[in-house]
Amino acid sequence: MQTGTHRTARVVGTIVVAQEGRFKLVRADGRYELFVLAHGAPQQPQDLASLVDSGPVVVEYSELPGRIAGLAQRIDRAPDR
Repeated sequence: MQTGTHRTARVVGTIVVAQEGRFKLVRADGRYELFVLAHGAPQQPQDLASLVDSGPVVVEYSELPGRIAGLAQRIDRAPDR
C-alpha cells in the first residue's frame, strides 16, 4: 500500500534484539530487518523485551525514503500455521 511519500508493508519474523524502541527482526529466509517503534503504536518500548526470541510476530510498518529502519506501526503474534 502506498500513502503519501511512504509505503506500508507487513513482515513476519522473530525479534532477536530490542533496545529503547528499536528492534531487529530475522525473517524465515535469514534476512534481517531493522525497525523503530512508532510513537502511536499500541506497544511501548518496554514491551519489546518480552517479544525477543518469543516466536514469530507480524510487524506492520512504514518504509520511509532515506531511512535504514522501518517505522513499526503495530506488532502482533503471528497466527499458528
